[in-house]
Amino acid sequence: MRPYNEGMRLALGIVIALASAAHADRPRPTARCEPLAPLVLPANGAKVPLNTKVWQLGAKEGSYDYRKWGNGEKSVTVQGELFDRNEDHPALRYPLHDLEPNHMYQLDGQSVGLSFETTGEVDTTPPAMPIVLGMEILLEYQPLERMPVAVLRFDANPSADTALLQIVVEDRIGQYTVTTAPHRTNICFPGIRLAPGTVSVSVFALDLAGNRSGGVREPVQVADPTSQDPEGHVRCGMGSMGLILFGPVLLAGLLLGILIVLSLRHWRTQQGEGEAVSLLVADHIARAVAGRAASGSIAALAAFVSAWIFGQGLLVLLVGLIACVPLSTLLASRRVLRELDADRARAELRETVLIVRSAKGQARLATSTRLIDRARNHAVPTSIAR
Repeated sequence: MRPYNEGMRLALGIVIALASAAHADRPRPTARCEPLAPLVLPANGAKVPLNTKVWQLGAKEGSYDYRKWGNGEKSVTVQGELFDRNEDHPALRYPLHDLEPNHMYQLDGQSVGLSFETTGEVDTTPPAMPIVLGMEILLEYQPLERMPVAVLRFDANPSADTALLQIVVEDRIGQYTVTTAPHRTNICFPGIRLAPGTVSVSVFALDLAGNRSGGVREPVQVADPTSQDPEGHVRCGMGSMGLILFGPVLLAGLLLGILIVLSLRHWRTQQGEGEAVSLLVADHIARAVAGRAASGSIAALAAFVSAWIFGQGLLVLLVGLIACVPLSTLLASRRVLRELDADRARAELRETVLIVRSAKGQARLATSTRLIDRARNHAVPTSIAR
């Protein structure tokens, strides 16, 4: 086995240290937040004004076909109008025309839950402006100018006639809109990206007729998860910008230096004669290394599965790379043991590298001075006192 295991351990240690430093201040989304879910309003037989509209969250453009109950069927086909251009969670409204008062309407081919009852009134009064008590925005770690919003949470007291809440967020780059139900104000990954720094947030109330309340613009400070500077990460003149551009080059240089040093060490162990050791000592060394590698492989596999379950992409990559170290060591140990069982096997030590040669070939295994000493002690027979 080539002596690159030590280099891989050092390299992975550097990667983990850099990742830990980068993620030290990364906010963790709360477990209680909920993603935006598809929603259609009105529903459940709600009584609505004649100028009501059908609202659909998280849908693509299309059309709905409603039918009137009783006194003969009447079909009302409506086309959706996009009013929230959230690329991940678009929202549409469907104006309804020629509705009759005091009648039930049901979406054709759907359950009774998607139904409503009209009244004889036309609603032109906007709902009361929602009272927003607090707002918090957390960004997902990405070293970019605009990062995905991981959590959008706020406390609001909407009025009884509020059907939807519309959150308008404006950063230094653009304006973005999120539409949600009044009871869902702790949102995971609402589908927008923001630049860190101070953003302006306005919360509006919408009723079923499409009337929108007023809203007060409030400043909200959005922390940068990639640096201590809340004004942004990717910007000229910042040390973190240099880390993004030159970090991979620096890491590649470190890895290249480690591989050169280990290659020189490998070449040095090939020169001259090694220290001959008995096959029993070599067997003890190989089995001790194999035992440790097996334990490390099991632990790495458990960590890999846990990272996969919890959806930590970077951690999955790091743990997967780390798992290669004990697995490669375990395979090298098994190869050494096979060579020890072959004909004309002999073993020698060159520094802390065990080399086993046989009629089939040779195998190498990186070990440690401690394991070598322990193997020698186990291989020496003890005297029995008479």
